[in-house]
Amino acid sequence: MIKSLLILVLLLALLAALFLTRPHQADFEQFARTNKLTDAKPAGGPSIINTINQQLRTFAAESGIQDPTEQFLKHCSYDNYFIFINVRKDGQVIYTGMVGHWFKRAAANTTTKTQASLVP
Repeated sequence: MIKSLLILVLLLALLAALFLTRPHQADFEQFARTNKLTDAKPAGGPSIINTINQQLRTFAAESGIQDPTEQFLKHCSYDNYFIFINVRKDGQVIYTGMVGHWFKRAAANTTTKTQASLVP
């Protein structure tokens, strides 16, 4: 009886520790910005046509240069669970956060194999 109670207390302590160390959405966004999860690089600047169009406009518009990491984060969704969090992009789990760390599950830009590539 004492052993069972001790095991139950230790199990509850483990679950509490996992819950308290679970990362959040803001942690993933900081992780993505710090580690540059996207392979794309920002453009060096607007093209000549974009520069001319911008000069012809009378209203100030949003900059044409977009940070690829921000674009990546806009397409991510987050599934919060009790002891971990999954990050999804395009319906596929790409990262799992647990115990204060992010574990890569799948590549963000993975493409599925076509039938043609399966034929020898």
